[in-house]
Amino acid sequence: MSMEEKRKLVSPSERKISVSDQCRLLGLPRSNYYYYHTTQILDNCINV
Repeated sequence: MSMEEKRKLVSPSERKISVSDQCRLLGLPRSNYYYYHTTQILDNCINV
């Protein structure tokens, strides 16, 4: 499974399991998850 596919599986709104635990279970470094979302937010702000 690619990093992109793993990122899509993480659900920050899930209250039963934290983002940190979801990343750990998927083998996705948490920093990769947060870095991806930060860059997406910045890209969206620039394109508006």
